[in-house]
Amino acid sequence: MRSYVSSIDDISHHEVVALVRWINSDGLLRTNEQLFEEVFGELPFKRRGAKINAAINKAISAATESSEPTEASVAGPEQGRLRTPDSATGSSTRGAASKWARYNYNIVGELFYRDRLHELMRGTPKDERGWQRREVGLKLVAQPHNPHDSNAISIQHQGHVVGHVARTKTMDFHRTYGERLIAGVEVDGLVTGRNGKWSVRLDLKSIR
Repeated sequence: MRSYVSSIDDISHHEVVALVRWINSDGLLRTNEQLFEEVFGELPFKRRGAKINAAINKAISAATESSEPTEASVAGPEQGRLRTPDSATGSSTRGAASKWARYNYNIVGELFYRDRLHELMRGTPKDERGWQRREVGLKLVAQPHNPHDSNAISIQHQGHVVGHVARTKTMDFHRTYGERLIAGVEVDGLVTGRNGKWSVRLDLKSIR
């Protein structure tokens, strides 16, 4: 179990909803029971309990029955992460004047690598509102043996996974970079967050 996710209370409702939507993004039909099993399998817990069961069932209901946008809206777990005051997403020009604006591509799954990101951000200065930001060199690395998705692409820092490309976007990267992804494609990244909740964004124009 990861040291920074000791209980279901450490994971927000929006993050679990995002996980449900990410699993459903492959378009496969699942019963709620099947969906529950897959969600639980992605969480860093070995045993179930009433609180875990309730949290997963609540998230499944929210993800499958509501079309209202939430803090965890739909593309994948990257949308369930903590948002920053200068967050740049899609074609938005918000924060365009900021030095961070070039980092406008969200990845997914940072929640599950919170311990590694915590170590990476240790000692990084905080601003007046407690936000920490650090520019880092990352790699996009194909994971053909990933048991959940043979097309998976991990985001790595010094050989350690810190997230993934959303599964709905991986084929775009495979078509563009092909076998280069086996050894890894370098890209500039920005880690940002506060209170131990981290987000990673990429500058795709920096890929080399």
